[in-house]
Amino acid sequence: MPHYKSPGPDGFPAEFYQKNWDVIGKDVTKATLEFLNNGHILKEINNTFITLIPKIKSHSTIGDYRPISLCNVIYKIASKVLVNGLKPHMNSLISRYQNGFLHGCGA
Repeated sequence: MPHYKSPGPDGFPAEFYQKNWDVIGKDVTKATLEFLNNGHILKEINNTFITLIPKIKSHSTIGDYRPISLCNVIYKIASKVLVNGLKPHMNSLISRYQNGFLHGCGA
């Protein structure tokens, strides 16, 4: 995870977690495993900010912006674990007509 990406609602970028892993690593791992194994996640971890970033210098309409989601790092960790677990199965889960969702396929 990039160190200096925008922080999520908790206010902490990935760098905070990386530099303090010796202190918070066990708790982060426990929270992530609780979600992955039991489907339970703290409301505070599940919060996400959505914001609009200008695509061009002279932005005047909504089409001149792109939305981004600012998620908490623990949420990002759990999401990455889920995605990496699904990758080997994507060809059997996604129809060939929806190939834009598959790596290496689509326009």
